[in-house]
Amino acid sequence: MHGRLDGLLGRTVFEYKSDLRKERADAEEELTRYLSDRESNSGEHFIGIATDGAQFITYELRDGAIRELQFYVPSRDAPRDLLSWLSAAVVIEAEIPPDPDIVKRELGRASLAFNIARVRLSDLWESVAEEPEVLSLRI
Repeated sequence: MHGRLDGLLGRTVFEYKSDLRKERADAEEELTRYLSDRESNSGEHFIGIATDGAQFITYELRDGAIRELQFYVPSRDAPRDLLSWLSAAVVIEAEIPPDPDIVKRELGRASLAFNIARVRLSDLWESVAEEPEVLSLRI
């Protein structure tokens, strides 16, 4: 592997760029290498986050290819929202209390976990879409 990853926290790899609008392809290439290396060495699933501070893009590695999960732009009016968003991407706590706001943040429609599950379910559905049993469900 060339170079070193910019940051690692839990099972989240960070790739920092000065301007993602110009360096997004480079960030995706590097995250592909880093995620592949981490996953093959640990046997665990990792998430990648590319950021320039103005925008954050989460990725995962699926079948050897990088796949965008979520695009997040922090609000100047609500800077704490960035911390909430990051805490959903970088889980450090072993146990999370079942508070309604925490459940919404961690598992709700705007959460990273929801987006990961949505993409995986979509892939699974696509892989069986032509099966006779599935076709009968679409009627």
